[in-house]
Amino acid sequence: RFVSVVSQEWFLLVLTVLYLVVLFVESWFRMSYLRNDLRHGFVHIDGLRPGWLFDVPQDLSDHQWRTLRNFFPALFVGLIVHSTLSWAAFKLDSVLPGVHKLFYIVTNCGFVFFLHGRNCVWVFGICLVSYSIGRVFGSSRLNPILTWCWTIAVLFLSDHYKGFAGVDLSPVLSLLPSQLASYRGVYGWHVQYNLSMLRLISFNIDLYWRL
Repeated sequence: RFVSVVSQEWFLLVLTVLYLVVLFVESWFRMSYLRNDLRHGFVHIDGLRPGWLFDVPQDLSDHQWRTLRNFFPALFVGLIVHSTLSWAAFKLDSVLPGVHKLFYIVTNCGFVFFLHGRNCVWVFGICLVSYSIGRVFGSSRLNPILTWCWTIAVLFLSDHYKGFAGVDLSPVLSLLPSQLASYRGVYGWHVQYNLSMLRLISFNIDLYWRL
């Protein structure tokens, strides 16, 4: 039986590699034809710019992808710095228990504030409500029901009202310095909320099945 399981795993691995190779080759040929059409003026696509890798054009029409490319050097430096500090906090945790956890709390909250600025209040508030639903209702069937209702309601409302941009947050942010209270972040929190929504649902559903 062990040999059979190993054979199946190798078969799936080989099949996956072959699929990726075929997908890469197909995409390369399609991009080659598209590049020729673009060069001769047969096709025009807004947002395409000359690429730096094998003359492959790059698509900068998407705001999220363009923002990621612009901040890639800063993200790379941040990755190195964060990994180094995380390793140091992990080593220090044996001497000062809780340092490693505190490090992640501070850096994660700081990164969320960098991304969304003053509107991170919405992110923390939504997560707090979702976490409270999971903790209060636990193994009750109301846990998944209320979690789905809450996250979906926030999804549609935040999209309709553009992240609740018209709501005055001054009373909530009155304790912060004026520079921080006026900072609006890199982009709106509601842009990526659909991904955050899946994480919130996953956490509460896992909690529901565990209890």
